[in-house]
Amino acid sequence: MDAILETKNLSFSFGKTPVLKDLSLSVPPGSVYGFLGPNGAGKSTTIKLLLGLLRPRHEEVLIFGKDIRSHRQAILARIGHLIESPTVYQHLTAKENLRYLEILFPGNKHRKEEVLDLVGLAHATNKKVKHFSMGMKQRLGIAMALYHDPDFLILDEPVNGLDPQGIHEMRALFLRLKEAGKTILVSSHILSEIEKVCTHLGIIKKGEMVFQGPIGDLQSTTRRTVHLYTDDPARISQLAEQHEWAVQPNGQKVSVEIENDDAFNELLRAVVQANVRVHDLEREAPSLEQLFMDLTNV
Repeated sequence: MDAILETKNLSFSFGKTPVLKDLSLSVPPGSVYGFLGPNGAGKSTTIKLLLGLLRPRHEEVLIFGKDIRSHRQAILARIGHLIESPTVYQHLTAKENLRYLEILFPGNKHRKEEVLDLVGLAHATNKKVKHFSMGMKQRLGIAMALYHDPDFLILDEPVNGLDPQGIHEMRALFLRLKEAGKTILVSSHILSEIEKVCTHLGIIKKGEMVFQGPIGDLQSTTRRTVHLYTDDPARISQLAEQHEWAVQPNGQKVSVEIENDDAFNELLRAVVQANVRVHDLEREAPSLEQLFMDLTNV
């Protein structure tokens, strides 16, 4: 299977207001796919279409190679999801909130304690949810998404309300799930976390895809600065100027701005061929946040 999830020219409107325009998503098996976009870009609408909560008109939404319109029940049995915030019963305990899932997934009774432990709620198994913090409720929502051991997770703002320790724990959990062969689509505004866990990105703006692919592809095609520490800064500055790269010498450090990985390799080759001694090197690439802002003009 080339993609766990695939949409083909997905468009959607609320009345006469277009929300999505020819959106083609492709989520590879075993990936952690970061689905990003500014507020109002169409992320939540897309996720609702993927889960069959909104119905696409003529375009295809294929999950596990099957159309969500005609195979929704079979598909959803293999998906765990959390959309925006969890729906929980406030007067029940964490364990009791999971118990009603036994009706849908009767073969997973042993999973209650296991998933509560996975999300860091083992200590609150018998605590009523009305006494939970926002972050604890979010953990419970993730536990509910994991209850039936799904193959594919769709998580909308999964670390919402979590403190830094909680975010760190969820990051580790997502990486463990990936190692176990799960595929995860995650939408989040915390771009620093997306950068740490995601293998692929889909970035939308006003309902249209502006980038999709491995996260390394986005980073490798962008400008970055290389700092070289050398005993001959004048020679390196001369080499950089010959290639029309912006250069800024500062003592023994020479900062060279290059376009992409090919330019980086060309810079190293030029330095080696000129027999210039370099005793340290640093690469300063733009963060995902900066790349996101450049692509979406935020």
